[in-house]
Amino acid sequence: MKILLATRSETVFSNYQTIVEELLADGHTVRILFDQMWSASNRSPMLDSLLVEHSKFETGWLAKRPRVMRRISFILQEFRSLSSYHLRDGGHQYYEERQRKYFLGSLPSWVRIIVQPDVIVRTMAQSNSLFRIAGLIDSSLPVSGAIKSDIEAFAPDLILATPTNLRYSNEPEYLRVGNSLGIPTVICTLTWDNLTTKGHIPVIPKCLFTWNNTQAKEAREIHRIPSNTIRVTGSPTFDKWLDQELEPMQRQEFESVTQLAPDTRFILYMGSSANIAGDEGHLPVDLADNLASVLGPGLAGLKILVRPSPATVSIRPRHFR
Repeated sequence: MKILLATRSETVFSNYQTIVEELLADGHTVRILFDQMWSASNRSPMLDSLLVEHSKFETGWLAKRPRVMRRISFILQEFRSLSSYHLRDGGHQYYEERQRKYFLGSLPSWVRIIVQPDVIVRTMAQSNSLFRIAGLIDSSLPVSGAIKSDIEAFAPDLILATPTNLRYSNEPEYLRVGNSLGIPTVICTLTWDNLTTKGHIPVIPKCLFTWNNTQAKEAREIHRIPSNTIRVTGSPTFDKWLDQELEPMQRQEFESVTQLAPDTRFILYMGSSANIAGDEGHLPVDLADNLASVLGPGLAGLKILVRPSPATVSIRPRHFR
């Protein structure tokens, strides 16, 4: 089989790396297309290794729709994402407010002035009819000729896409064209909160893979994915931790890598991604200062080992003395 995978960024390759490796091991041809805007400086070393090891593996960049069509579709999808927060049960106000800003920011300035009052935005977002109309308009927009040509040139037997519901996503258009060409389409759920704290999935695939039954419920109730298209497959993100060939790092090797003295007591600080936490380099330092003020002598010899998020590629792990 020939599988086309449309995704957002090279930085998230590890989330579905095992899927690609299994497909290649079974002899399938895999082509991954990334969004160049999000990937230009975040190359994954594993991609280069797989390209060397497998002749049936290739990478490239996502094609894009014409600018006008992208803009119209983007506005419609931003509205549907806002509406989904208002129409679901148990939505969190923070995400509603965030999406409200996103939606208003996507509009031309003169339209924004008209709909900006909270009562107007809220009334629109709470309308199930407007939610459906926006979806019908979005789905009726012409498919991209460039994307169609790209797909037809590769002639895949299956199109996978992930995550499909982040802002400025181009990968949903590959699903849209795939559906129009009769090619089976699949969405792989990328993260644990992909279906709850992100945008609304704009294109219904032939199949949606979820990590567990909770996500299957979220897909049905929030994204209105038909039950018969949902498959619970587990999380490929965590496959690597179940690899029986992995062996725990010995303490001596760990101390060498982290430059910690033997038998040092330490606290592990796990960082967040830059788009969530910004520059959090000061937080471990503040933590050390606060611990020192509370524990005093009890802090002697205790270190804080900082492990930044893999998505924050410009920061390197270090420990604070």
